[in-house]
Formats: sequence, structure tokens, C-alpha cells
Amino acid sequence: MAMRLALLIGLGVGWAAHVVFSRLVGIIDTVRDGDPFVAANALRLQAIGWAMLAIQLLDLALGATTAWMVVHRIAVLDWTPSLGGWLATLMIFVLARVFAIGTRMRDDLAMTI
Repeated sequence: MAMRLALLIGLGVGWAAHVVFSRLVGIIDTVRDGDPFVAANALRLQAIGWAMLAIQLLDLALGATTAWMVVHRIAVLDWTPSLGGWLATLMIFVLARVFAIGTRMRDDLAMTI
């Protein structure tokens, strides 16, 4: 049962990683076009932030599963929480907010000229 739960957690992480990389490709495309400060990129960064949060929560679920397996004397690898992952998630949400405000300010400036 624990292995099935670990597999489901892995599938969730795979989905979240797909969200991260697909949105990142969209951001890279706007950078290549020469205009990365668009509202769509703020939304993409926010989606990346939510996907990263999902990954961090799934990591906690994996830790709980690992602890359960250790209690039942099932050989598993050690698990430690990822402080860096939590900080990166927070920074992505902050960056998404900066992009949203920066885009709005740039649009307001373009209207005044």
C-alpha cells in the first residue's frame, strides 16, 4: 500500500513538474520575442508558484509515507524536508507579484506618453 501511495505522489509531482516546465517555455518564448514583461508571464509565474507549492506538499506526504514505512520496518531511503524548495516557492510567488505590478506600471506609463 505504501508503494502505491509513493507512486501516486510521484505522479502528482510529475504533473506539477509538467506545469512548471510548460509555463517556463512560455516565459522563455516572450524573452526571445524581446518583451518578457507581459501580463501573461505574471500569470505563468503564479501557476509555477502553485505547482511548486504542490510539489512541496507532496514532498511532505512522501515524508509521512517514508516515516510510516520505517515504523513498519520497511527498508527505505532517508527523507529530509527541503527548505530550499519552500524558499524557492515563496520567491516565485513574490516574483509573480513583481511582474504583475511592473507590467501594470509599464502599461500606465505607455498610456501617458
